[in-house]
Amino acid sequence: MPESEDSTEGEWQVVGATVAGRSHRTAGKGNEDALAVGALPGGGHVLALADGAGSAAQAAEGAQLVVSAAVELVLANSAVGASLLLEVVTDLRRLLAVKARSSRLPPRQFASTLLLALVDGARVSALQLGDGAIVVQDEDGWSRLTAPQRGEYASETSFLTSPGAHRRAKVVSRPLDGVRSLSLLTDGLEPLALDIAGDRPFAPFFDPLAGFARSGGSEEDLREFLQSDRVQARAHDDLSLILAVRSR
Repeated sequence: MPESEDSTEGEWQVVGATVAGRSHRTAGKGNEDALAVGALPGGGHVLALADGAGSAAQAAEGAQLVVSAAVELVLANSAVGASLLLEVVTDLRRLLAVKARSSRLPPRQFASTLLLALVDGARVSALQLGDGAIVVQDEDGWSRLTAPQRGEYASETSFLTSPGAHRRAKVVSRPLDGVRSLSLLTDGLEPLALDIAGDRPFAPFFDPLAGFARSGGSEEDLREFLQSDRVQARAHDDLSLILAVRSR
């Protein structure tokens, strides 16, 4: 599964990219985010984004394994919807446990968050486990589709390998009517993309990007934007973004 990809199939256009953040480059670390996109037979899409835990030795490998497997699990299942997304969490935890045993490492060394969205012909369903955000645009503007997950401490989050992760995962489903755009982003972009005080998406950030995606913007151009000085100056962690927009 490629790191990111473009799609113009059906009514939706999808573009995504992920780049290393300033702090990781300074420390000589690579990008520990990963993303994957899959097209459903009926014209919908499954979108997956993961942020490997900074304290995990195999964070990048864990994140890539999570997004690739999440998309494959959804595409292999004939049923779609919110209940399927929770099943995916259980399957991913099992998969990470197997990987850890084969690598002779504790599962926490592959720890990763998960943002997962499913757009079919009638509904959009989303799952969030850990930090980051899934936001949606409709006739009322931009809003968070999934609620933020806050720990007791500012830097605390949940991972797929955390105890009770399947209970912490939050799933939301809503009718597709009125939905114009959908976006998934890791926490590295939160300082630019979210109004933290009001805990709402920052429309001046998303509106131009939705227009960019709707006009056929490429993964290369999106990656260039994420690597630009104006973005990197306000963000330290790895930066990942998936945009899905209705083309009509």
